[in-house]
Amino acid sequence: MKTIRNIKNGVYGSVIALGLLTAVSAHADVTDGDASSYALQANLFGSPLIGPIPTSSATGNQSNSSSVISLDTPFLDTGILNSSASSNVDGSPGSKTAESSSSIAYLDLDILWNGLSADVISSSSSVSGDYGSFNAVGSSSIIGLTGYGLFSGLNGVAITGAPNQTLLSLAGIEVIANRQTSTCSASDCFMTTDALYIDVLGKTTLTLASSYAHLAGTAPIPEPETYAMMLAGLAGMAGSKRMRNKVRAIKA
Repeated sequence: MKTIRNIKNGVYGSVIALGLLTAVSAHADVTDGDASSYALQANLFGSPLIGPIPTSSATGNQSNSSSVISLDTPFLDTGILNSSASSNVDGSPGSKTAESSSSIAYLDLDILWNGLSADVISSSSSVSGDYGSFNAVGSSSIIGLTGYGLFSGLNGVAITGAPNQTLLSLAGIEVIANRQTSTCSASDCFMTTDALYIDVLGKTTLTLASSYAHLAGTAPIPEPETYAMMLAGLAGMAGSKRMRNKVRAIKA
């Protein structure tokens, strides 16, 4: 009798274990993904003055890219500007990725005989992983950065690639390299990277090579069949215990 009871308990335990295993993979964990980027945006008193241009965005399972050959304004000239974004969140289970990048090939900024120039400015942002294990990464590159006038303090400054490196803070002018903002939890994660951010007296801001990526998910939700399987196993074990108790009561 003891052997039969052990076999029954083993079967009931297997049913419960199978229910738990199927609960883990009941639904795809990553439910939302999006990414976007732009190469340049200038704001004056909080309102857009230029851009953002060119812009790219992707949501779900998409990819997008855009380019502008050059920009020629009274205070800002550039070479080609690029942006791209992609996301592969398609409803299937497993690790997913949202990522974007942007770049500027040549930049010349002149504000009343004060300015800066650079050969290449670029950034990239990505978020990858599954629910509970998201990972955000941002990086940027600035090549050939030089300044003159009030921006001459940029000359000779080593750009380390560290997040939020202040390259210049003088006379109301602030220049930040690799400006990053990121927040990650088990269910939501985003990364924003600006290769170069310039603030003049809090009135004029210039964001160069900006990229953004985001993933979100929900905890696995067991199917109704999974609950039924687990309840059947628990009911079987409870019924077996009640039967043993009755037998003991009769014998007593």
